[in-house]
Amino acid sequence: MLNEDVIIYILELLYFNPAGTIEYKDLASSSRISKLWTVPAQNLLFHACHINNRETLKALQRGLTTSRGESLRRITRVLNLDIAHHTPILGQEPKTLSELDIGPTLGLFPNLCELRLTLRRISSLSKAALRSLNAKSIPRMQALIVHIVDNGMDRYNDVLFQLLESFPFVERASFDGRGTYRWQSRRTHSRRIPSRLRELRLDLHHSQPSPTGDDFSWLIADPDLLDVLYLHDLVIDQTFEGFIQRVAPGLRALRLSSSLRGDLVHLPRWLGSMLRLEELVIRNDLPGADCFRASMDLGPLLDALPSTVTHLGFTLFTVTEFERAEETIKFSLVTGRLAKLTTLTLIITFRLSKRRLDAFRHVLRLRVLRLFKHTDEDIVFAYVSFSNASRLLLLKF
Repeated sequence: MLNEDVIIYILELLYFNPAGTIEYKDLASSSRISKLWTVPAQNLLFHACHINNRETLKALQRGLTTSRGESLRRITRVLNLDIAHHTPILGQEPKTLSELDIGPTLGLFPNLCELRLTLRRISSLSKAALRSLNAKSIPRMQALIVHIVDNGMDRYNDVLFQLLESFPFVERASFDGRGTYRWQSRRTHSRRIPSRLRELRLDLHHSQPSPTGDDFSWLIADPDLLDVLYLHDLVIDQTFEGFIQRVAPGLRALRLSSSLRGDLVHLPRWLGSMLRLEELVIRNDLPGADCFRASMDLGPLLDALPSTVTHLGFTLFTVTEFERAEETIKFSLVTGRLAKLTTLTLIITFRLSKRRLDAFRHVLRLRVLRLFKHTDEDIVFAYVSFSNASRLLLLKF
């Protein structure tokens, strides 16, 4: 008979699999093997709940009414909800979850820490939905991840601001969505804002008009707390000067995307204030775009990097750029400017042989080399790690 530690180890292999997904069906099957397997399997199953339709929600509500269900709902830390807009039909209950289900579902899990929302055809939350998010039963969220799909460019999008105002104590906020935004700096400042934000990730998919740096000032109440900042698919120009300088001293990780030739021209100067920076990754939005080019911009960037950087990433368009980047980085390593560099991420649009990549890693003596393939239609990469155990995974950057 297996002891409990071995059972937990086996179950964790199902939960934390290499693809980054949770094997819910295998965990559910494991919970029925015997009484020894039931509790640890259910604990993992309920650590992160995913509800994408009304039938699943009703089944969950029934299960939580039992004595075991009472303990399981206190285990849940992460909740994934798939919410869709629908037109009410008299006498017919919708199969999908609506915005009015968000608040009551959150109230089921008193120890919830992270909310992950997928919103379909929803630009703003109704007053009734917002009232439900302010109920006393709603747990104090620490992390908020929002992904908006099927939302037209011409629609006014207020969801980002509404959710941040409803959850003012979040420490990690991630928002991925396209829309037309009127930023908080252009509205009243009487509403609550996040006061403990340590991590902010925004991917606006070239929403128009592109926000300016001043538009972000309301998001950061305490700039000393913010240590992770990702800004993708928006124009990062001189208007970001004040915002970047406010948060620069505390940043540990910075990821940016370049859309125009001059949008990161001020980055080397900004890096001078980032004395704690450990990670810098620059992604070009489109392979053919006239934006950040390693052949011209990498040298000044490396000169400005603090010695604390351990992870560097950038985009390469040609083999010639690849060779120049190799020489530039090698020089910086020899001179000690990148003494702590252990990981290099290359975002490429051309073919490279494994032999050439092995030689590249050997010359630079890197611990980890990551290779991502950049395509026109989406940012999808084939990740290759040449560490002790080589792996091949498909990831979205």
